[in-house]
Amino acid sequence: MPVSLWRLPGGEAAPGQLGVAPLAAAGVPGRTRPTVARGPFSFGPCSLLHPRGGAAGRGEEVTALTHPYEVMFILRPDLDDEAIAAAIERIAGVVTGQGGRVEKVDRWGKRKLAYEIKGYQDGFYSVMEFEGTPQVVAELDRVLRISDEVIRSLIVRRDER
Repeated sequence: MPVSLWRLPGGEAAPGQLGVAPLAAAGVPGRTRPTVARGPFSFGPCSLLHPRGGAAGRGEEVTALTHPYEVMFILRPDLDDEAIAAAIERIAGVVTGQGGRVEKVDRWGKRKLAYEIKGYQDGFYSVMEFEGTPQVVAELDRVLRISDEVIRSLIVRRDER
């Protein structure tokens, strides 16, 4: 069997389906690794799978690995309460829309900035804790960067305790 063609038991894997590939070509006889089929060719192990095979090696359904994150964002101080609530709801909607889960939203209120940012001396601080995949974080970061209401943001991965 060529290394670039992956087959599931009972036939060829459809695009996007999980399969297993022999590692004999890599010098490990009798072992397999999980892959994602992309038409007749594979582009290596699926990044959402455990590196040791895990559920995909046994033919079970695989879920994406999620991690806890925290995002702090500063909203423009000239927004009214309804606009602030709408902006926070929209940011939380980005997380849930991408398959993440919002755990907590803290509204710190209006505070003075340490230095001027985009012409503002004050800002409305909010902190949101959520759980998601790296794809959720990338989309959230993209939305925060292009949002007119947000003047500064920072996303960090929390410790898993």
